Amino acid sequence: MRVTVILLPLFALLIAGFDSNAADRRSDRDRLVVMTFNGKFLWDGRPPEEGRVNFPWKNSPVEADERMRAIANIIEMHDPDIVNLVEVEGLNALKHLNSTFLAGQGYSAYLVKGKDTVTGQDVGLLTRIDPEDEAIKRDDRPGSSGSTLKSVSKNYFAKLDVGERKIALIGIHYLAFPLDRSRLHKRQAQADATLTKARELATSGYDVIILGDFNDYTGEQAALDINDHVPITDVMTRLQRMDPANPDDDLVNVLRFVPKEQRYTAYWDENEDSRIDEPQEYSAIDHILISGALAEHLARVHIDHEHDPRKLSDHFPVIVRFDFPGAASGPDG
Repeated sequence: MRVTVILLPLFALLIAGFDSNAADRRSDRDRLVVMTFNGKFLWDGRPPEEGRVNFPWKNSPVEADERMRAIANIIEMHDPDIVNLVEVEGLNALKHLNSTFLAGQGYSAYLVKGKDTVTGQDVGLLTRIDPEDEAIKRDDRPGSSGSTLKSVSKNYFAKLDVGERKIALIGIHYLAFPLDRSRLHKRQAQADATLTKARELATSGYDVIILGDFNDYTGEQAALDINDHVPITDVMTRLQRMDPANPDDDLVNVLRFVPKEQRYTAYWDENEDSRIDEPQEYSAIDHILISGALAEHLARVHIDHEHDPRKLSDHFPVIVRFDFPGAASGPDG
């Protein structure tokens, strides 16, 4: 009997330790806020330095920390539960950002090393909801376009339990230069590779979110950017259509819910005069694509244009909020 008395409290502690809610550190379980942001060579300035591209804060911890602090301030301002970060140096840099500048915010850092050895860039994840098996993974299978086969050198996928929902994230960074025809089939092949994984996840019962720097414009009339850029590829159409035989599985581009005059996510100094020529030097190449089931709970979509894209990042963060359960009449811009 004495043994039973000792073991029962211990057993109760063990059960409490395996509480599934312990993996969800959101302050409001009725909401989910997701952000994607290209941090423009988000390096920590400490050896070993990745890639063969040079920039002022490379090998400079002081300058790198200054930029990280600014990125962290933007993240804190929007208080997202999930942050997809593009152009991260590696897991050490992401952990440094999290532990030094986002301490106490409830994030865990995840990153799977990619295959871009030229830039050294990767796609990382900060999340208050721990992925299944405490891990994220890569998918290196190539996609196809015409005779071109190509995989996504910078990607991850993560499976999350968000309350009663199962959500799968696919974070990506595709080849650059939207209007470069020499890269048309390569980027379409990358989209095809992502599509294969997205279909598998959807078939397994997950609501899918594909997010990141697509380096491409949408062809959807309702979501065209501030300058009506039209793609030369079918990247976005291919991804949003998912299974062409099933119209019910289409993905929604959240940009359609942003007012036209605010619909830009990137800046390119086309004439190299170090000035922002508005609006012609703006475009929308960062996207968040969501399943129709998630779109029903979409409460807000916002693109934060507050920072100077010449000084921090030449991209702007895209933030979405879902309300669960959501009975809102529609998302606000």
